[in-house]
Amino acid sequence: MDDIDSEIVDILAQDGRASFSAMGRAIGLSTNAVGARVRRLETTGVILGYRAVLAAEKAPS
Repeated sequence: MDDIDSEIVDILAQDGRASFSAMGRAIGLSTNAVGARVRRLETTGVILGYRAVLAAEKAPS
């Protein structure tokens, strides 16, 4: 994992729904390059998944 991968992971940790194009603009890579890096991070087990964080008081019981 290099510095660019670390930036991608940081962005996704803050916003798991960030688009490849938005991440690319933020770090200076093409959409395709970001997508390839994210897929590699997923297949190598760095990124294990994505999830929604719910507000307990607003979630149905």
